[in-house]
This record gives sequence, C-alpha cells and structure tokens, in this order.
Amino acid sequence: SEPIIYDPQTGLPFPGNVIPSDRIDPIAQAFMNLYPDENQPGAGNNFVIAPIENDRINQWDVRMDYTATQKDQFFVRYSQSGRKDVRPAPLPGLANGGNSSTGVGHEDTNGASVGYTRTFTPRVVNELRVGFNYVHIRRGVPEAGNAFPPPELQVPGVPNDPRVNGLTLFEPSSYRRLGDPSFAPTILASQERQITDVLTWVHGAHTIKLGGEIRWSQFNISQEAAPRGRFGFSGQFTRNPADRNDDTFGNPLADMLLGLPISARISTVIAMYNRQHVPAVFAQDDWKVSRRLTLNLGVRYDYFSPIREAHNRQSNFEYATGTLIQAGQSADALMNFLRM
Repeated sequence: SEPIIYDPQTGLPFPGNVIPSDRIDPIAQAFMNLYPDENQPGAGNNFVIAPIENDRINQWDVRMDYTATQKDQFFVRYSQSGRKDVRPAPLPGLANGGNSSTGVGHEDTNGASVGYTRTFTPRVVNELRVGFNYVHIRRGVPEAGNAFPPPELQVPGVPNDPRVNGLTLFEPSSYRRLGDPSFAPTILASQERQITDVLTWVHGAHTIKLGGEIRWSQFNISQEAAPRGRFGFSGQFTRNPADRNDDTFGNPLADMLLGLPISARISTVIAMYNRQHVPAVFAQDDWKVSRRLTLNLGVRYDYFSPIREAHNRQSNFEYATGTLIQAGQSADALMNFLRM
C-alpha cells in the first residue's frame, strides 16, 4: 500500500496524499524528472537497462643491449601500457546514478631504465642503473565530459569548476540515486625516479656488495568525496509525527520534493602534490663458510624524508597551543610541523 505522506508543517496528511505544487522545490522536481519511464511491469524495480562495457588494454616493451668492449656493457629499456574502459551509467541521460568508476577511465603507465655495467676485473664489477616510472590515472569522467548542468539542475552554492563539473548527487533511500557519483573524478599521477649503484667484489669465500640509491617520489591526487554536493533523503520529515518508532519513515521521494534532506555536504576541490625523497646505502657479504654453510650478512639504512606538498597546502594542529600550523608560513612553523 502507498505510504501516507504527512505535511511537516502541520503534522497532518497532505490532502489526497498529494504534495501541493506550490510546496514542491523546483530543483528537486527537475531532478525527479530525470528518472526514466518504466520499461517493465510492476510498481517497483520496473526499469531494466543492460549497457555494454568496453575495456581495452595495450602494452609493449622494447630493450636494446650494447657491448662497447669486453668490460663495458649498456642496456636501454622502455615500457608503456595504456588502458581505456567505458562503464556506462545505470540510468540514461543526465540521471547517471552510478558509482565512482562510472564513465570513462584512462590508465597510462610509462617506464624507462638505462644500465651500465663495468667489469674492472673478473672479481670486481660495478653496476649503475637509472630509471623512472610514471603513472597517470583518470577515472569516473562522464562520457559526455565534465559539463556544467543546465540552469534548472544547478544547485546554489555548487561552483562552476571544469575539473569536476556535473550534477549534484541526490540520494533518496530505497531508490536509485540521481546525479554524478561521489569520489569522481579521480585524477592521479605518480612518478618515481631512481639512481642505483652497486659494486660487487669477490674475495676468497666472500662476495661483498657495497652500494646506494636515491629515489625521488611524486604523488599527485585529486579525489573529493562530494565535489558537486550530495543530499540524502530518508523520509523522516514526511512520516507521521505521532509515530515514535524510529524505524518508521514517510517517503524519501516526498522529502526530496519538499527540499528537506536529512544530510547535505560538499567538498572543497583541491589537488595535492606530495613530494618525498629516499636515499639509502647498504653493505652485504655472502660468506661461504663451507660447502654446507653460507652466511648472508648485511646492513642497510634508508632515510624517508618528510612528505612535502609542492604548494605548501599542508597543515597540522598543535595541541599545546591550540593553533593550526600551515607549512610555508614561517621557518619555525615549518620545522615544528615536520617534527610532529
């Protein structure tokens, strides 16, 4: 049976169980109009769609080896892979209603390395490696791109930002949600650059390796929970006010039409550009004590620098003074921040 919709202003049922047109929020009505017509019989679960998903991956590697002399050897390697997947939305048109991976996704990876091996003597060899790896991911982009919605679907307070434009998310409980999903789009780019050098010395029963490396890491990400705003509707406002049962609700769609969300939030759109460097040194000795016993001995030290945001968009709360310390404000503030 159809639930009785109560007027939150009077506490009485709406006449004829119908919300008067002058009480309907125009933006909520515009979103409600995005629901497609049913294509299956029944009062519920009466719309079925079977979209086709495309997922394509291409990858390749190339390597070249060059022996300059008997003591000098070089190699160069380059690798690349790319993925594009299209995940259609569960609702047609602007309605969308999907999750964070709905839309077009791109994943691209590039990597290269160069190596030089120098044989000083049959017992002394040095290996130098230089390489980098770059990954770029962009997921949750609408198939039509990030377009600012038409005027009737624009929610006040949602900025016009080309990076994340789309529809605000309306989530009436027990119904398919409307609008572009949360945590989308995800824009991520990471990069690793590395230099490694290892000297190997075979001396009697010992195989000794001395070396070090340094790695520069970059991690850029933009992924906000609700970049276009997000409303939740539970039916709490249109339930019978005399009913004290907390599990009894009115109609979430009625709450939505009245413009009465149970929750509302919006995220600040900001990308983070994190930087870190990691130098390391190590020494290793594979000691063949006997034919039946080999000891693998070694020590290594790695230093992980504090993560730095390229534009000083980091902060930390100092409990002792009850203040917020932001990187880049002063040398003293930055040092206090890094020590925490």
